[in-house]
Amino acid sequence: MADTRPEIVRYWKDGERMARKARVEGTSVRQPGQQVGHDATSDDGVQGAGAPVGMESKQVRIDHGLTLRTITDGDMGFLYSCLAQRGPEVHVSSSGQLPSWIAHCRHWLSPIYAEKYIIMLDDLPAGYCYLSTNNEVGIHLIKECQHHGIGPKVVRHLCRTHPGVKLYANISPFNTRSQRMFEKLGWRELQRTYTFTQPNGD
Repeated sequence: MADTRPEIVRYWKDGERMARKARVEGTSVRQPGQQVGHDATSDDGVQGAGAPVGMESKQVRIDHGLTLRTITDGDMGFLYSCLAQRGPEVHVSSSGQLPSWIAHCRHWLSPIYAEKYIIMLDDLPAGYCYLSTNNEVGIHLIKECQHHGIGPKVVRHLCRTHPGVKLYANISPFNTRSQRMFEKLGWRELQRTYTFTQPNGD
């Protein structure tokens, strides 16, 4: 695997800059053509955008140089950068803009996740993964760390650590790369979900 450390460091710094900008502005930071994976909901009543994520940080070794580390409040900038730089083809649903910093933090603080990890390549963040309380698996790797076999290793680990549990993965129909990866790991398509929003006033 080629040395991706300079690219990962740059990605992390980009995320920190975006996070600072979002915190200062108190609003969403738009990226033309970019979409998001969770709704930009209201910020009313949210306290402490940098609050801890609610669990002690721990690390789980998957392979040589590859570990999962529990997400903490210090990872919010990196996660925000991941959200901003994901292409529209990977999103199952979106609001069309980035959430505010507070809404972003509230999303990761919410109880919808049973497990949530930063994927660490050596000592640097390469992406994130999670298991929701509905047994839904999600994974995202930054571009520089894709196509190196990391994704399959992470998904296999999540499967092995939850034997006998039926797991699910919501994948955009346009994200063919992710579809192929899950199919190669033995996952099968279960259903297709459709959505429609009636325009106001019609």
